[in-house]
Amino acid sequence: MSKYGYIGANKAPTQTELDNDGLYSIDEHADLVQPNDGSIAHGGVICEYLVVSGGGAGSYGGGGGGGVENASFVAKAGVTYTVTVGAAAGTSSIVGADGRTVVSVDGGGAGNSGAGYNGGGGGSASWNHGYPGLSDVFHEDGSGIKGYNGANTGDRAGSGGGGMGAQGSNSGSSRAPAAGGAGAQPGNTSQFATDASAGDGGYFGGGGAGAGENHGGQSTASGGSGGGGNSGQWGQNHQAGQAGQTNTGGGGGGGSSGGAGGSGIVIVRVPEATSALTTSGSPSTATANSYDYYKFTGSGSFSL
Repeated sequence: MSKYGYIGANKAPTQTELDNDGLYSIDEHADLVQPNDGSIAHGGVICEYLVVSGGGAGSYGGGGGGGVENASFVAKAGVTYTVTVGAAAGTSSIVGADGRTVVSVDGGGAGNSGAGYNGGGGGSASWNHGYPGLSDVFHEDGSGIKGYNGANTGDRAGSGGGGMGAQGSNSGSSRAPAAGGAGAQPGNTSQFATDASAGDGGYFGGGGAGAGENHGGQSTASGGSGGGGNSGQWGQNHQAGQAGQTNTGGGGGGGSSGGAGGSGIVIVRVPEATSALTTSGSPSTATANSYDYYKFTGSGSFSL
């Protein structure tokens, strides 16, 4: 059977004044090429998304940043798409009622706990290595990015968690804290952040900072851009790490007790000329640069 054109290898299509037989309809063409670049849009509307999963929790080492994905798909008329926004270290996704998983992104790795998906967690004290960030991203074109590793540590200090744009920092000395890795801005992420008033300076998925030992007035370190939590301290004067920033996917900072990872976010946009989406879950909305934005900070749904 031919993929495009008429149906059947040896049978030509027939045509009468009232009927065409043996030809694919426009809707069938659109189904065959999903997702597409917009050249065949009769089957739906081009919908762009930014999906950020939850950041990993800190321990001594900083938590890894959550995954950050920016792409597009054709949303079909009559299909409801469920939006899941991951809590700390949780998965964020868009899944159609027709069984179609558009995108699914697992959360960042925790500090001290081994390899983590997307941003890797920072290592614990005593010169342990940081842990790798492993890509665990599904979307329909088969692509996905891998977050950066957590760094190695110094004696009696934790290292920074890996962000989605940079590796976490080494502690630099035996007792010093370490900064978290920067988050990421794939594709149109910066524009999404600006137009929908989201993110941390246009970034998402920053790693949490690693704890230092409080010795001789040791300072704390900053989380990575993209919502990573600042470090606390352990040792003489205990200080908890900061939590990752809400709705950025930032990793939690390390400390005497680690900060929780920041929750994720899902933002979808369609051209302003398109009819408004029907939504549940009360996303906030904005219109900018000829797009209508729908910002989900909690789970919900949308449809054409």
